Amino acid sequence: MYASAQTAMGNLKQVAVLAGASTATISHILNNNGHVSSKLCERVLKVARDLNYQTNSLSRSLASHRSNVNLSGSGPYFRESQMP
Repeated sequence: MYASAQTAMGNLKQVAVLAGASTATISHILNNNGHVSSKLCERVLKVARDLNYQTNSLSRSLASHRSNVNLSGSGPYFRESQMP
């Protein structure tokens, strides 16, 4: 087990270093796109699991310029009494 796996959640760069691959390759594997060998894929997924890696939604939304926030006034957080 890796030392950082016991203390906190890992990040993409840590996964890349420990798996011996680039951050782009790690991203392809975790997003299930691109052509990567099954051996490397297994190694990356094991390291990600050991580090308790989870996608950071804030980082993803900043990088993609999308927040996935509903500002339409409809949805589970809006009631008729709150509508003008």
